Amino acid sequence: MKLLKQFKRSMYKSSYPLLVLILFFHYAPPLYPQAIITLVMPVGARQLGMGETALALADDVFATYWNPAGLAFGPLADEWELSFSRTSTPTLPNFTALGSKEKTGFLSKTALWSGTRDGLMHYDGKAWKTFHEHVFEQGEQLPKVIADFVGNIENTDSLTKIVLKFNGLKSLKEAEDQVSIKLPYNLLFLEKTVTTLLVDKAQRVWVGTNKGLYRFDGLRWKSFLLDSAFIVGALPKTTPTADSLTTPPAPTADLQANLKDSLTPPSDTLSHTQDSLPKQASIVSDTNKIPPSAPNPSLTQSSTATTLALKQDSLWYITDLVLRESEIWIATRSGLFRYRQNQFARRGQDILPTQNISSLATHPQSKDVFVALQNIGIAHYVPARGQGLSAKWRIYTKTDGLLDSSINNLVLDSYGHVWVAHPGGVSHYTLNDWQRFNFNNQTVHSIELSEEGDIWIGTNKGVWKHSPAYSNPKGRAQNKTLPDNSGSQTPKGAWVHYHSGNALNNNNDLVIESQGDDVWFVTDAGVERYNAARTQVGLFYESLLPKLQLDDLFHAFTAITTPLQDWGTVGGFVNFISFGEITYVDENNEEKTPYPAREIVAGLSYGTKIARRTALGVNLKLIYSALAPDLSAAQDQEDAVAYSFALDAGLLWKKIYKGLSIGLVLQNMGPAVFYVDRGQTDPLPFTWKLGFAYELLSSANHRLTAAADFNRETFYIDFDTGDPLPVYEGAWKGLIDPFNDNQDHGLNEILSENLGKTIYNLGMEYVYANTFSLRTGGLIDSRGKRNEIDVGAGFLLSDVLQVDLGIIYDAQGIRGNQVRASTIIKF
Repeated sequence: MKLLKQFKRSMYKSSYPLLVLILFFHYAPPLYPQAIITLVMPVGARQLGMGETALALADDVFATYWNPAGLAFGPLADEWELSFSRTSTPTLPNFTALGSKEKTGFLSKTALWSGTRDGLMHYDGKAWKTFHEHVFEQGEQLPKVIADFVGNIENTDSLTKIVLKFNGLKSLKEAEDQVSIKLPYNLLFLEKTVTTLLVDKAQRVWVGTNKGLYRFDGLRWKSFLLDSAFIVGALPKTTPTADSLTTPPAPTADLQANLKDSLTPPSDTLSHTQDSLPKQASIVSDTNKIPPSAPNPSLTQSSTATTLALKQDSLWYITDLVLRESEIWIATRSGLFRYRQNQFARRGQDILPTQNISSLATHPQSKDVFVALQNIGIAHYVPARGQGLSAKWRIYTKTDGLLDSSINNLVLDSYGHVWVAHPGGVSHYTLNDWQRFNFNNQTVHSIELSEEGDIWIGTNKGVWKHSPAYSNPKGRAQNKTLPDNSGSQTPKGAWVHYHSGNALNNNNDLVIESQGDDVWFVTDAGVERYNAARTQVGLFYESLLPKLQLDDLFHAFTAITTPLQDWGTVGGFVNFISFGEITYVDENNEEKTPYPAREIVAGLSYGTKIARRTALGVNLKLIYSALAPDLSAAQDQEDAVAYSFALDAGLLWKKIYKGLSIGLVLQNMGPAVFYVDRGQTDPLPFTWKLGFAYELLSSANHRLTAAADFNRETFYIDFDTGDPLPVYEGAWKGLIDPFNDNQDHGLNEILSENLGKTIYNLGMEYVYANTFSLRTGGLIDSRGKRNEIDVGAGFLLSDVLQVDLGIIYDAQGIRGNQVRASTIIKF
């Protein structure tokens, strides 16, 4: 064995742990040791707890070692997923609205509320639920629990029957024997359609329906209804609010010079009008006002929801809710209201040309509110800037540049730009003028702004993502350099189209809701989610060969991955082994100063999709192996240190059939290395790797995955020179002639020998509610005489922190009781 012979030429006594590791990890027939132990040292406590399987999983930062093709899929890369499928619950009505909880801290988790035509659902980052579970206290009665839950209404008999039926109970007596009871979220607004949702800073959920407004604080509901006396006109008209109507400034000379700019659409399915867009805002006169349908009231609580709905349905049809600082703005079909400090005030009653409000928009960095006036245009509300001053309104219509007077919804970004969704396209207010985009042969349903400043547009033919140039420093700098007389120009920014062919499960997108970097969509398939990948950092550590009780014998690994949006994901890693300090005696029987023996493999990783469910990944690795950095051969004064490089190439087919994934990796392709004598080289441990993973069970709370990996190291020794062949020859000849004896062998013998030299890894992982994991697996290496059982557990403490532990059980082997630990941080 060349490497060991090299050491014998220079020392009489060698370090015990170093020799043990070399023999243990490199023992494989025909007893030709392959160099660079670190290249074959697996990482990740999660993967190692599953019997060292991960080729087809490869879904976290440790994929940089296992299969770089995994970097092309989520959660390492931006990815789409069907969070809730309507096919799994075919009786569930269509989703109508989305509302998300703001992520307020490091340990906060995803939380989403979804409204349907007759109900409300909550996704807590683990599972979807349609109910609040109440745990009974001693002596507590169900009617009292229900009364507290719905806000202490007088008659709860009918609601009690509904709750009993919902829980599969027949009587109150049966309910008393229960530890807990399930209360449907929509118990207070049964048979009402949820039209809009909002989660405020106190994490209270505001639910707008077609017949009222409700609020849930996590324990109980509160309803907000107009006073019945007001509905019949019994209350006197109150003093109008101090609003006034103004006109926005006329276009500047520079703006007028750019009126004829031509906007180029991102594709042939998206275009814009090229006529003159900006004009002065319209001034609404008394003669063209549409008078409000009712006086100016304050909203008060009442229990007469049914009666009110019969008398004036439109006032109770809530169309949109937005949060502005500590205020809630409420749009209805019959007026605009502001809720602040437990009081309601009506806004724009005698100012706006219509009280049919279809949508609202504001931004945390702005005090302004934009109001969509159905069949009229956009109203811009500017609050009073000081004491004694009046709030002001500005109104924009088609004559001012809007694409259409019919408005689905609109958004306001941090730069003050307004984006409006019309059925036939999109209008964009640039602070100076309006740009108009026709979506040819598409119907626009919704529009939303992500935390990153991207504009998401939902249509019946998929979703468009637009990244405006002004939302990034480079784009703003480019816009500043454009001359005033630049003539025709293309609007800066990228457009990406997502559809059922490359992302979505269904093209018809109805509602969009952003939550941090993630974006949620309501389609005909259910609730879909765009997972914006985060940067991941992984740390791994294990103390090697615990039975030797050597503290300085350990293995560590760290890696980082960063998504590149549609370009895939890039990563980097460092794999390190410390062999401890080596003490040796020279030819004169004198002990020399101990030196540290170590190996370092550092590399870059990249993975990208080549088809929707197929990805390619590569690793470039640089190698530094200092098994004897201060040791030289007798005739050579060079240190016994090796430098080299290696490449990995991986393919991953993700869920190509139901829950089946397949991974294929060619690992450690590189030249042979030498330590002292260039004439004595050792091959890198090139390995053929094939892996399978299959989801046996996948539900909201439970996921069970089985995995299997097969690893076959191959090399071939040239009979004339005694040196290993280059990897591009040895990788194949090692399979064709696994005996390496240049003799003729039958096919069965060749196959049997290859199977005998293959290392088999089998594992399983059970995940509960995306929070807790249990794992087990085994490793079978018949030629290396290793038969190990692995167990492990994992904890997902939040959306951004994961901790995993694993241990080897092998009563006979030297690696028995070896503990592995790793953590993953996402940010």
